[in-house]
Amino acid sequence: MERSINDYLARLARQLVVERAERAEILEEVRAHLEEHAASLTAHGRARALAEREAVAAFGRPGPLSRQLVVTHARSWTVRRFVAGMLQGGASAWAIWILGTVLVSEAYTRLVTSPGGTPAPLPFPDALTQSTPLSQGAFYAFYSSGWLWLLPLVALFLVPPFLWGRRAWHWWAPGLAYGLGAWLAIPWFILPVLDATPDWGWQAQAHMVLAALPLALLASGAGYLWQRRGVLFARAREQHVRVGA
Repeated sequence: MERSINDYLARLARQLVVERAERAEILEEVRAHLEEHAASLTAHGRARALAEREAVAAFGRPGPLSRQLVVTHARSWTVRRFVAGMLQGGASAWAIWILGTVLVSEAYTRLVTSPGGTPAPLPFPDALTQSTPLSQGAFYAFYSSGWLWLLPLVALFLVPPFLWGRRAWHWWAPGLAYGLGAWLAIPWFILPVLDATPDWGWQAQAHMVLAALPLALLASGAGYLWQRRGVLFARAREQHVRVGA
């Protein structure tokens, strides 16, 4: 438990995922309530340190309070923010794909074998070209290292929509923007899905891109529920009490 008003406000500030201006306004309002309560206790003979401690204890823990405040100060996803989310989703898909291919895969960072039998690094421009989502070879790089190598990259891809979902008024908006960005960044992906001619490499890449949208929506929804878990649980308990009564 925080021992002073400043300690309480510092912890609350770390947990508030709202706009910077709104955070400052909320903290000032909370400080005013705490200072008023502490002043009342001091007027009744409490020492200042003890008065602050009791005022903080009466106000409640910062975690549940921050979740309630976020519900009333959530971000509305305007067209501008939606387009920005799409651009970041597309850029993230490319950056993570290239990063994973270059750093994780032995198949394409050491594609050329020297005469002595020692793998030689692929020249940088060629390695970068073959690591883009537009290169079929990029997916074989992941496949050669095993499917488990994809998991940290998928987790990295899902971090932004999860964080955005914690701040959004509508949980689906950030996930939809982010996932659509990954689709639009690789516009050819739908063709291998519909193509009857089997091409494992292209089709595998296309299905990975196809999964970007539902995964981003799932991450965004998870972030939304995580931030609002205290409020949702409180409403569920209230409903349970009403039914029981």
